[in-house]
Amino acid sequence: MTRRRSLTALARFRSSDFPQPPEHEGLRDAEVITFFTADGMVQLPGRTLKMPQRRLPPRAPLPTWQEQGLCVASTFVIAATNGFDPKRRINVLGFCRCTDMLSEVIEDTVLQRGGEIMLRECEPRSSLHETLKMTVAIPLLWGVPPEHETLSNAIVSGGGIVEKVWLQWHFS
Repeated sequence: MTRRRSLTALARFRSSDFPQPPEHEGLRDAEVITFFTADGMVQLPGRTLKMPQRRLPPRAPLPTWQEQGLCVASTFVIAATNGFDPKRRINVLGFCRCTDMLSEVIEDTVLQRGGEIMLRECEPRSSLHETLKMTVAIPLLWGVPPEHETLSNAIVSGGGIVEKVWLQWHFS
């Protein structure tokens, strides 16, 4: 009585594991599949894919806090309503490095969501300190998912630091 045992293994290699010849620049194989059988080894090449070309040049990295030198913080207060009920609002208080950049990012986000900027004031408090006050109307502010999370993300991406968030409901 003889027993026959067979072993089958599958090995996958990415094309980045092996150097490419210069004539294949811009092209790469997706993967090479190798089968080890009792009769020998079988390799199946993957399909050739074109590598995507970068359209935009890479951006320079942002400077660190130490490289930027003097940092004078400005403050901001943003009030957001849903546009239909001005008595229900969410207020966001915080600090930012640049009120102009923060107001542009918030304006872009609100307009992308179909909202509107109701009020924008930039008051100089001293020669180095500014205060940004904005009132925005965002549709579905209290919807699911709530749009105030989008507003908070816009503040952070615009260089703002959220200090306090509070809801304000006026009942009359």
